[in-house]
Amino acid sequence: MAKQILDELMDHDYDGIQEYDNDLPPWWKNLFLLTVIFGLVYIFYYHFFGAGNLQEAEYLAMVNKTEAATEMTSGGGIGYKSPYSGDNVTQRKANTGDLASAPTPEPVAQTFALLTDEASRRAGKEIWITNCSVCHLVDGGGMIGPNMTDNYWIHGNKMADLINTINVGVLTKGMTPWKEILSDEQIQQVSSYILSDLVGSTPAVAKGPQGTKSEE
Repeated sequence: MAKQILDELMDHDYDGIQEYDNDLPPWWKNLFLLTVIFGLVYIFYYHFFGAGNLQEAEYLAMVNKTEAATEMTSGGGIGYKSPYSGDNVTQRKANTGDLASAPTPEPVAQTFALLTDEASRRAGKEIWITNCSVCHLVDGGGMIGPNMTDNYWIHGNKMADLINTINVGVLTKGMTPWKEILSDEQIQQVSSYILSDLVGSTPAVAKGPQGTKSEE
């Protein structure tokens, strides 16, 4: 037994430390070989043959799909234009911080009246907390999104303005188009809740003004 152990020792010595010449287990070597094969297939599939979409290509495909859906919904109106297209004045001014001079988006064809009944306001509040508070906070003070309690507006403070913004979103700022997620009634309810309950309230922490001040 002692002879067998000595035969397994390698002939080098580092500060009196020796090591056994133990072979790696087969499962480890097979797993390593599989990762090498997978890596080679991945490189050739995505980078050489271009058969699959890389992250940037997937992003652009998603943006183009959203543009097409927006233009169909608005009857070929303003829609959202990708920053890569370079021809959307509103989005470019928003990207550079010139929010006050950016024109207000045209409203979608369908407009709604402000809902003031208690049931609609409760429904709007629930929609706000579930979907909007992540970016604007529950009390509307603003975090990723702008403060919704003051009188400064980036895309207008009319009911039609809010409905249009919620419908088409602001993709350059991370706001998704909600027209595919919320119904027309729900968008009407949450827009009414913003104007009836949030505007003019006092949030715990208020984000600084963004956009143009409304005198109304």
